[in-house]
Amino acid sequence: MFMDYDRLSLSRPDQSRNKHPIHHLFVFLSFIQLDYEDEPVDLGQYAWYWGETHQELVRRELSRAQDGSYLVHHTGDIEFHMLAVKVGDDIVWQPIYCRDGLVGFTEPLGFESFEDALEAYTESQTETHDTLRNPLPKPDFSKLRETHATMKPVQLLKRLRDTHGLLGQRIDELDNVEGCIERLEQEIEEKSKSTEAYGVLIKVVSKQLEKTNELTSSSSDRLDEINNNCTALTKRLEGLRQEQTAIERERTSLVTERNEQSKLSTRCLDGIRDLENELQKIKDDIIEFSLYENCMGTMMLFIDHLLASDVTEFAQKVEEYDIDKSMAKSILKTESDGTFIVRTNNDPNKPYSISVSYSDAENEGLVVHFPVKRDDGCLGFDEQTCIFHDIQDLVTCYARIPFGSHDSTYGDLTLVRQVEKKAIEEGKRERKSSVFSTFARKMSLK
Repeated sequence: MFMDYDRLSLSRPDQSRNKHPIHHLFVFLSFIQLDYEDEPVDLGQYAWYWGETHQELVRRELSRAQDGSYLVHHTGDIEFHMLAVKVGDDIVWQPIYCRDGLVGFTEPLGFESFEDALEAYTESQTETHDTLRNPLPKPDFSKLRETHATMKPVQLLKRLRDTHGLLGQRIDELDNVEGCIERLEQEIEEKSKSTEAYGVLIKVVSKQLEKTNELTSSSSDRLDEINNNCTALTKRLEGLRQEQTAIERERTSLVTERNEQSKLSTRCLDGIRDLENELQKIKDDIIEFSLYENCMGTMMLFIDHLLASDVTEFAQKVEEYDIDKSMAKSILKTESDGTFIVRTNNDPNKPYSISVSYSDAENEGLVVHFPVKRDDGCLGFDEQTCIFHDIQDLVTCYARIPFGSHDSTYGDLTLVRQVEKKAIEEGKRERKSSVFSTFARKMSLK
């Protein structure tokens, strides 16, 4: 089956929606069949074979190569390879199927080897000039990785987590500063209104004082009363001015504080931008490393988990039990998928094991045991993801991230719920009863 250009190209420009001319080449190839006797030879001997390599890394490397460069790779399924060809500014992708000793681009598979299929491709040159001309050797990824990422993925994930935590603190700090600025703005507005109100009162009292002073020259029989009124109005006017001045000072102080908070807000924003840039740089380094190590899927899951805004701690407090593997299996075999027990170990480098119930397409009631490692004070299942502060932290993560990210055998299996404590106690009682019964039988035989 031909996979059309629109779905295969990672960077296709807006051009005609017609099928790419390379389609006609594969239609032609589909009619070619050869007799075969032997299994396909080892592909590792060919310069164009890259083995398991992430498609994004292939795209990056081919985009830098000359026109006509090509390679063959797969992303984990050895029966489904991909031919990638540099054609102008585009990269053309075509599946190559390998099954029962035969290779081909379409059904029925008609080539004895990848080499035969690629040779037929080359001999069937089309007017688009996308013949395979330059096999692109797989680079030394260890050297490329050293030039792009100087830290191990576990260190990068820790930095990602710490930086994201710091970013959260800065955002909270900015929220507090913005809240403070908003409060200060309201207080400044209130002080401004009070100042204006006092200004109106001062004008009114000043007018009254002016009129009262005019009465002193026209009324001699009420002179003492008028003088007393003038004195009272003068004191009132002076008091109003003092109060207005005090409010102005308060307003000035609030404005100064508001300006300082605005500067702090600017610094917070700058800090947030710097942290966001640093987060992106760390994320890019993780992705770069993941491409070279073929662990992109796992790393992207961890990135998404660590940067998620809706992560809440596992609903239950994680309990730890000193029981062995067989007892855990006996307790879990009747539980639903994702039910788990955290078991303690005496090894400080592997302080826990998590036993989890699961089922596959053929069996139910299976139990798998995942040892938890400790490295540099942190917990995890492997050296690349040993980033968790404690067992609660780890369980919170694997309630979201499936174990299939480490081993595809376990698919979408996640931690769902803990076994109830009473089940553990019943298991211990049954074990004691079994041991006692065994001992009693042995004694009776004597």
